[in-house]
Amino acid sequence: MGDTPEKEQTTSGQPADRRDFLRQIAKDGVKSASSLLGVVGAIRREAGELADDLRIEDPLADLVDDAPQPQRRAAEAALGLPLDAGLVPLNEETPAAAFASPVRDDAKGLILLDVRALPTQILERRADTPGALAAALAACVMAPGPIRALAAGLSLAAEDVSDAPARPARIQAAGAALRNAAPLSDALRDEVSTLLAAAPGSLGQLVAAHATAQIVARAAQAEHIAAALARCNSKGATIATGPGLGATFWGDNAPGHEGLRRAGVARLLIAEGPSVDPRGVTRLGGLDAADAVRINLPAELMSEAQLILAIARGEACALLLASDAVAADGSAVLLAGGVALAAAAAARKIPILLVATSSSAAVSKDAEALARRITEADETELHAAAGGSVAARSVAAGVTVRAPRYEILAAGVAERI
Repeated sequence: MGDTPEKEQTTSGQPADRRDFLRQIAKDGVKSASSLLGVVGAIRREAGELADDLRIEDPLADLVDDAPQPQRRAAEAALGLPLDAGLVPLNEETPAAAFASPVRDDAKGLILLDVRALPTQILERRADTPGALAAALAACVMAPGPIRALAAGLSLAAEDVSDAPARPARIQAAGAALRNAAPLSDALRDEVSTLLAAAPGSLGQLVAAHATAQIVARAAQAEHIAAALARCNSKGATIATGPGLGATFWGDNAPGHEGLRRAGVARLLIAEGPSVDPRGVTRLGGLDAADAVRINLPAELMSEAQLILAIARGEACALLLASDAVAADGSAVLLAGGVALAAAAAARKIPILLVATSSSAAVSKDAEALARRITEADETELHAAAGGSVAARSVAAGVTVRAPRYEILAAGVAERI
């Protein structure tokens, strides 16, 4: 009986101790939150000050009526980069492009544009060994099409057993592979087979000669594109395009965009096109929009639906499409969404121009043969590495979305240039 009050005192003290303990945790939480809010506030203030420093005041704005304001570089505008990115002061020289190609070479390896980060960021990855390049391919860092043919470029360097250093041959082979623009045609396979069959020691000269011929052909094709656009009164006008006219298909010597520049096009509307990564985040058109910065061509990246509406409203004077497989009857393989764009342009009665990215002869007889070719391409090792004609991506556990990458444009719809 004598120990009962002591037990009651201990029991009654437990809730108080618990309350004190919880109260102390709450106080610590408030202090931590206050500290975090303070840090966030400081970061915001610093970011605001930096933004103020980056803003460019036009000294002539109050003196000259309608004074031109600084313009963002085309790729930065299309890729949705920060508002102050790429502003150029009035009367100052435009800075160099952010990058000249999705793949470039330096002294120690290849620098790859990580397409998974587009369109929000421009990130570059280094691949200094064939294994690193293979890893980049496996992780979908590189875009489909001829850019993946850089693997063939590195293989060619390994095949060159001459006494000359392998690096020049690798650079030239990579450049030639980039300039090849026909993942659905036989051109890439034939080129690689020819180079592998070359005599030891002659690889560098052979690739250099081939690349020189490609440069001449691309320059001539750019002139053809410019002449065709001139007939559409494109000078100072807006042109609508499907994806595939930039470095993704053409490499670092793209006559598609060069032809637009020579024609005096003032604005480029680019369709997003199919995804180039398994997540369905990066669109092929994003690469083209980024590539447009090389020619200082203002570009807007739009969904197919948005671009169709723009065409219907009469904002574009012509539609420019790209194909790497054109049949003898004029039908062609387009990236997904191209047929809908062509239908909208036909309804608006504006010219539809088809650029063949491969200068080789027709790869098929008609549309049915093209369809069979697409199906067969899925089974080939080379095209399977490029993603095939169907893009598969996982959206949830056990759920996979399969969307076509290619579709066929009927003969007689577009004018081939």
